[in-house]
Amino acid sequence: MSSDASGGWWRRSELSTVVSVLLLGQLLSFILALLTFTSSYSASLV
Repeated sequence: MSSDASGGWWRRSELSTVVSVLLLGQLLSFILALLTFTSSYSASLV
């Protein structure tokens, strides 16, 4: 029973780590896209 619980805990921990890393990557790519869009938009305004 305890081995199953620890295995599930490790699996859940790994899953949360992977999800957080993926979310961080999505956030970084979104920020980069936003910066690129704003820079090109401001360049087209000038």
